[in-house]
Amino acid sequence: MSAGDQTLAEVPVELTVYDFSLPDTIAMRSNFGYLSNPFAIDTLLAHRCIPGSLGNIWPEWTEEGGIDDSASGERLRMMVEERHVNALAIPFKYRGEPEKCKLYLRDLAAYLREKGWLDLAYIYMKDEPNDAEEYEVVRQEGALIHEADRGIKCLCTEQTITSDPQWGDLYGAVDIWCPLWGLYDEQTARQRQALGEEIWSYTALCQRDTKNPFWQIDFPPLVYRAPFWVSWHYDIKGFLYWSSVYWKPYEDVWTRPHFRDSYWGEGMLLYPGTEAGTRGPVPSIRLKLIRKGMEDFEYMTLAADKVGKEQVDAIVDSLARSFTDWERNPTAYAEGRQEIASLILRNL
Repeated sequence: MSAGDQTLAEVPVELTVYDFSLPDTIAMRSNFGYLSNPFAIDTLLAHRCIPGSLGNIWPEWTEEGGIDDSASGERLRMMVEERHVNALAIPFKYRGEPEKCKLYLRDLAAYLREKGWLDLAYIYMKDEPNDAEEYEVVRQEGALIHEADRGIKCLCTEQTITSDPQWGDLYGAVDIWCPLWGLYDEQTARQRQALGEEIWSYTALCQRDTKNPFWQIDFPPLVYRAPFWVSWHYDIKGFLYWSSVYWKPYEDVWTRPHFRDSYWGEGMLLYPGTEAGTRGPVPSIRLKLIRKGMEDFEYMTLAADKVGKEQVDAIVDSLARSFTDWERNPTAYAEGRQEIASLILRNL
């Protein structure tokens, strides 16, 4: 450690290097939202986080000519085959014109199926439906998408148990459920998983039980790691975060905190790079911590492939049993990760 030419201290560092590498592929599916900046896309992908928007990857479409990927096809191929994107959020175009929408989705699904990428694709339907009318909108949207092609999965940020029995439920309309951590219902989630549906999760604005590992700047670093251990416990396949850049590019970011005066850091995992003398956004420490959790999930996936899920589950369950019941000691996670690494090393 030094300041200029002066040595202030010498700090010994000891490293343990494991004789295996994490795969280029990404185990946890995700949607980190509201991105258009190409530098932001690259930064998130480097942290094993899948942006909700990947730039110009979607083909043009007309009723007369169908699909035209001449301007986008190579970028889409690169994102899937070289950048290992495992979740493709299809733009929900023409939703106000149902027949046209179905034609568009039918052609796009056929295009993705031919490429072998349809299983990666989904449509993010109405966000957080919160009354009977909005529940009905989700049911109608799900029916429209499924009528176009059952291979397109429908995602909704809602828990697997209805918010109000008088609203009915969303069963049959949703293929990927994305409940808030504080609204996770294990019994109905397991039932939906048994039917082949997928469970993701999300967090926003410190909602529900304060024991949840909420994502705010002034909270312990472990809150960015523990949710991915809980995800393994529940067999959750994906994660959604509503925004990583909740600021207009390089405008009022520091002087106008929006609602971040109550929820510090909410919706901002990247910062404008101009203050740091760089092009594009720069990652926050919180994004680095999220990557650590994503890497933990990779260790779990590798170990389960080597020795079976049961041994990995035993280690994970000793630390993470629900979104409110998780170990608060960060050393325990380092030790747990070492145990999982040992399973991998013994079976290389």
